[in-house]
Amino acid sequence: MRRKVINLMLGVFVLLAFGLTGCGGGSGGTPSSDITTDPSVAKYAGTYSRTYSGDAVGTWDVTVDNAGKVSGTSTGSAGVISGAVNGSGTMSMTFGTASVGAIFSGTVDNSGKSTGTWVRASNGYSGTFTGQRKEGAIISSTTGVTFKHRVTISGTGLGNVGVTVSTIGLTPEISTSTDSNGYFTLSGVPKNTPFSIKFTKVTYANLYTAQRSLTSDIDNSSSPYSMLLSTDFANSFGTSPGTGVIASYARNNSDATAIVGAVVTATDASNVATTYTVYYFSNAGIWDATLSSTANSGRWMVKNIPSGKTVKVTANKPGFTFDTKIFVTNADSLSQNTINGTAN
Repeated sequence: MRRKVINLMLGVFVLLAFGLTGCGGGSGGTPSSDITTDPSVAKYAGTYSRTYSGDAVGTWDVTVDNAGKVSGTSTGSAGVISGAVNGSGTMSMTFGTASVGAIFSGTVDNSGKSTGTWVRASNGYSGTFTGQRKEGAIISSTTGVTFKHRVTISGTGLGNVGVTVSTIGLTPEISTSTDSNGYFTLSGVPKNTPFSIKFTKVTYANLYTAQRSLTSDIDNSSSPYSMLLSTDFANSFGTSPGTGVIASYARNNSDATAIVGAVVTATDASNVATTYTVYYFSNAGIWDATLSSTANSGRWMVKNIPSGKTVKVTANKPGFTFDTKIFVTNADSLSQNTINGTAN
């Protein structure tokens, strides 16, 4: 069997997508920075080192970038590289052309491990490939931006002092704590890099944001997040132990006022056939299983979601176009972000 060495340098990128606002506040600032297009792919972003073997052997340096597009060139005879990676981690790449080049097909898992097979139809060569994302090799702009926000105590509007604020999805992690009035600043956030935020404080239920990406400095402190005492969490939402809750508002993107009559939908990102029941809060501020759309407050919730689920949330109402927020649920924790509607 003939063996030939081809060393490949490849450009690949994948986007995962995320956005951010508080359950107690408005629209969360600049909606254009929120990820609303197939954000489930961003978890694969990074730089990978890969090898392939079989009738030919070689190595790749693979980069995942934020359009899901695969592009690049090889230093061997394979030529131009093109292809894509989707939100399920399925990758398909062609080195050269489909008729004379090699076609690589495989998957990337959540840990960054990639495996698959390749075939070159022009000479019958074939084989397998493996790879692993390099630690810390997250793709982002070299210029960081600043994100300012605020955390309050639910039901009081008072700033929550001493809350630990930490990013999820950035390498290295960025963390800080809230000041005496509940304000915080995250500095050096990479542009165009998906992340979410976790808030923790003793005696309070953990709070998570939806996933988002920033393109410029943002100050959303006028629409704060609010944290519930752990003892109030289950009572407020009627949840089962070990499950998560997503709760927030449907608001007008132009002025942050509540949108009445919006029908909110929550779908499992990995299985669109799986949907979650959305509950709405009455004008009296109590969740009411008989309501089928948002009332005067625009408030809604999804409860008893298994931990670790990725959930897409959006809304519908004639005359409005709504964004989509992506949440990853956590046990006995609350996730918040407003769904913003733009009048048509």
